[in-house]
Amino acid sequence: MSAYKTDQEIVVYRDRRFHFVSYEGHSADLARHREELPPTWFLMQANKRWPVMRQVPGQDRGEMVKLLTDWLERIIFTGNDSAAEPVTKSTQPKDAATRKRGRRAS
Repeated sequence: MSAYKTDQEIVVYRDRRFHFVSYEGHSADLARHREELPPTWFLMQANKRWPVMRQVPGQDRGEMVKLLTDWLERIIFTGNDSAAEPVTKSTQPKDAATRKRGRRAS
């Protein structure tokens, strides 16, 4: 069992509430087509989560909230197209899932 403790932070910015949750990282898993991921802060919204930034143990709360707010301004409020895609439960490429069912991807 892991000793990791999930953290949560509600950030109010531009009269909106944003819910951030930290998740424990994981090592790479070739069988599941997952890359290594360090402990990370995610924005939670509409039953999806978007990776925001690496979680730094012992980081000052004020500094962390400023970094989360900077991310909101840069990615959410400026319409930056480079925002990360939400992370879904299945991170497998579609062709790999198709092959598992015995069909070839076309």
